[in-house]
Amino acid sequence: MSSNTNLTETNRGMFDNGGYLPAITGDIESSQPQHGDQYINQAPADSKQLWANIPAEMRERKQWCVAGADKRPLTPSYKPASSTDPATWSDFDSVCKAAAAKGLHIGYVLTKDDPFTCIDLDVKDNTPDEHIEQFDKIIDASDSYTERSQGDKGYHIWLRGKIGKGKKRDGVEIYSQKRFIVCTGNVVKNKAISQGQLLLNQLVAEIPSNNNEQISLENDSSPNWGLASRATEDSGELGKLFNGDWEGRYPSQSEADLALVKLLLPQCDSPSQCWQTFRLSALGKRDKAARPDYAKRTLEEANQHLINDAKQIQHGKEMAFNLLANAFLKKSYSSTRTSKALDKLRLISEDEIANRPPMRWRINGILPQEGFAAIYGAPGSGKSFLVLDMLGAIASGKSWFGYTVRPCPVVYLTLEGKAGTSQRVKAYRDFKGGSCGISFIEYPINLLESSDCENIVTLIKDAGVDDGVLCIDTLAASAPSIDENSSKDMGNLINHIIAIQEKLGGCVLIVHHTGKDQTRGLRGWSGLNGALDTAIEVSDNDGSRAWKVTKNKDGISGRAANFALKGVVYGRDEDGNEISSCIVDSLSDNANDEELTTCLLGLIYEYYKRGDYISPIFNAKNRAFNMLNDDVNYPKGLTSKKLNSLLMNAERSSLIEREEYRNSSSNKAFRWRVV
Repeated sequence: MSSNTNLTETNRGMFDNGGYLPAITGDIESSQPQHGDQYINQAPADSKQLWANIPAEMRERKQWCVAGADKRPLTPSYKPASSTDPATWSDFDSVCKAAAAKGLHIGYVLTKDDPFTCIDLDVKDNTPDEHIEQFDKIIDASDSYTERSQGDKGYHIWLRGKIGKGKKRDGVEIYSQKRFIVCTGNVVKNKAISQGQLLLNQLVAEIPSNNNEQISLENDSSPNWGLASRATEDSGELGKLFNGDWEGRYPSQSEADLALVKLLLPQCDSPSQCWQTFRLSALGKRDKAARPDYAKRTLEEANQHLINDAKQIQHGKEMAFNLLANAFLKKSYSSTRTSKALDKLRLISEDEIANRPPMRWRINGILPQEGFAAIYGAPGSGKSFLVLDMLGAIASGKSWFGYTVRPCPVVYLTLEGKAGTSQRVKAYRDFKGGSCGISFIEYPINLLESSDCENIVTLIKDAGVDDGVLCIDTLAASAPSIDENSSKDMGNLINHIIAIQEKLGGCVLIVHHTGKDQTRGLRGWSGLNGALDTAIEVSDNDGSRAWKVTKNKDGISGRAANFALKGVVYGRDEDGNEISSCIVDSLSDNANDEELTTCLLGLIYEYYKRGDYISPIFNAKNRAFNMLNDDVNYPKGLTSKKLNSLLMNAERSSLIEREEYRNSSSNKAFRWRVV
């Protein structure tokens, strides 16, 4: 990270200027002013100028509120705002005018319907150095609009993507809905809000479930005023308990306290906020509720009850989901293909064709960023393992068989061998570098049905993982009962798949089989191969496995590589027996100089993007061999001397260059950058 955003250097020594005011203003539910002090903590005099730096795509949304000093959203008339009532939100200009008049801050309301997520990096006096270093890497990896938080210590990174319910761990908080975020415009990275679903998936995957949460009351949470307001007016059990109606219905008031806390806890940001909200109820007025030991004991018991209840109803939830999904899949989808085709029909000039950008690759020279592709082979050839290896590389951005990969969201539609998929994923995660951020769909579909196609598109777009790679495994399972030799059936299926690709963008990759005569390629109707942009054959000749690009409409066909399936043990079952699977071994020790250079450039590109810079100085601590030698994708047997020679040749060929930057100590240094 450049010196102006380095957390370690910039923020250490800034904690002497009074107390820390968190950037997040707390729960966005409707709230009430308290003690008439909502104007005490005023915004800096130049805030109005800074607010103009906030990205236009946020400013144009009517999801803004004035931020009071008590960490609650207000309307432009300084009345309480509510997350359940968009009428209390306002446009950007009105909120800025009202906030400036009182010297207050402004904030944005995140909802499930907008495309944004905010990563809040919470820096405090006692934040460990290793967390600060992790924050540095997250800011670099996001490569998106970033600003300092209200207290000028933490950071807010804004990305496109959604995660559902908020997550937090070790000072990293991620929110994409039901959250009010104070926006300062105090820019750290002045960039457009970028697509970040892949990064969000990776971060969320590293945040464990909160089932065993340690109950703590030591934080500055304020009550959830909106929840308290709703509870007061609720006509059900929540309202009865909140208003003190328990006698004759519970054995004791303590039992009633527990029941109310169980209703409040899932709707609060923390146990502390839950208890402070409970204290606003009629039940919370007795002296016993003021005792910390009683609060902690009640919260712990309520939390455990909720965990147990969740386990008991999980099966019911799954059944309900399947019923709802089935009903959803039966919704009618009216095709307007003819009218849409006429709308797109036009004459295109020769100059427009000639001036179009060159082919863009997801895997350089192998898989296009956009189009229709297939990977196929006989049963037992290893294609399922190779497909997961390829998708893992695409989702994480790791080079694949030495070819540079440009990362993107990956959705894997697994319709066959679900148990085997689980084993392959576990083996990949344990032996190929951890979670890679693939999203899976296992629900049975029929791509001959227009409604199923539309529902797949809607699901993927709503999750923010479109414009990437959608893998359909297998083609046969995606269209049950299809006659693969019928031009009518296969033509209809291909048209539906191409329509999905046009709506989602990116590339659709199908997994298919060879026929009885493997020399004839893809099984079934010959028109399938004609419709493909890229086809990759997987073969196994007496244990010698290989893949080969048999068709590349806008590239070079014939690229190939050998690989092996390496057996790995990733655990033991309840009887102590080993649980094993396989991972792909790229056999890169026989690669030529061009393949080795391609592999190295891919690794340097990955490391650069995540902030692990590689020095061109051969005796530096972070020189290439030291940084890359232990990487799972580093070419086997490649010596330090040979590595240096390849890098020098790459520099002479203008494939990489030395780039000056400021390191974490603010000293001038150099790093390799792929051109």
